[in-house]
Amino acid sequence: MGTTHAGVSAGSVASSEGSRHRPVTFAHIGAGKCGSSAIQTHFSKHPEMNYLAGGILTYGALTSQGLLCGSAIRKKLNHSISGYVSSASNAQITKWNQKTYKKNIGQMARCPNDLFLSCEGWLSLFRTQSGIDRIMPLLSGGGRREVRLAAFVRPPVKWINSAWWQWGAWEKGVDFETWLKGAIRACDWSSLLRNIPAETELIVRPVLGDVVGQMCDIIGCEMPQASAQISNKSLSAEFLSLFLQFRDLRPSPHAAVSDFLATRAVAQSEFSYRGTPWVLSPEHIDLIIERTRETNLELLGFMDASDRTRIENDAAWWAADAYAGMTFSPPLGPLILPEESLANLGADIFRSYRHSMKVLARHGLLSELEEEIRK
Repeated sequence: MGTTHAGVSAGSVASSEGSRHRPVTFAHIGAGKCGSSAIQTHFSKHPEMNYLAGGILTYGALTSQGLLCGSAIRKKLNHSISGYVSSASNAQITKWNQKTYKKNIGQMARCPNDLFLSCEGWLSLFRTQSGIDRIMPLLSGGGRREVRLAAFVRPPVKWINSAWWQWGAWEKGVDFETWLKGAIRACDWSSLLRNIPAETELIVRPVLGDVVGQMCDIIGCEMPQASAQISNKSLSAEFLSLFLQFRDLRPSPHAAVSDFLATRAVAQSEFSYRGTPWVLSPEHIDLIIERTRETNLELLGFMDASDRTRIENDAAWWAADAYAGMTFSPPLGPLILPEESLANLGADIFRSYRHSMKVLARHGLLSELEEEIRK
């Protein structure tokens, strides 16, 4: 399954069901662009899961309104543009007043259930002691709960290409070369993992494809046959070209509403769209591999033997040759696309718009006049 931070074998959440006395908080802490949205989508739709060994695991979310679980998750999901519910981000938690912070801690302390929480940004909180002091009392309910952490990682070259289109491309006045240096530093996940308290169980795994299945395997719960689709995967070249030309559609790195709407627009499309553009030149790839080799080696120390061997044998972590077939595209465009692709994109956007209006009307969120105009 993985190794704990203390260096002993890690089992599932339910593995010590008979011997422990405190309820468990199992927290998925990242990293970003490593399948987090797929995990959150799955558990938002299935907020109560059966342990394989018996018992129930409840999906929860720490929010400004307090701890949400069960029916509260389902209710919030019905009004979610993203298609999932996650716990509060680092920035949101930082803005909480003491009343909200203590409310979440108190509710966590009183909750008798094993809980699964997820926020892909929490890993970065372990960069500083103040971040650790902020997140650990929340997860432990002020010490009333046992805490177990899980993190997923990807080869830095692949991660950086995805991270560019998720965040970097939408920074105002961004210089790619400068951004790349910061992105390489952000791949030093081992420097964050080593700060996790030694008594806290930690499981680190590489993303293998079905990250939802991996997560269910780690925590020892059943996985329904209908696995959640990836909700926030990188967009097609067609949509990214549109966002680059009309930057008000994607005005900042974290203004991702258009991403979710775009994903929905093409989810049931009959058209074939192009993959996410590859913005890393051979020189960039060489630089990334060189600068991350040492930290990747340290990262192996947080994994069990099978995952260590898997990464050691995966050229994507160590060799530029693994990316020899990638076609380079300029980071800031323009992306040259055939007119047919743009016409297909327009058709899918229009269909998605009509569907969205019908959904809003069904929930009583459009006036009769607005509904008539949009027929």
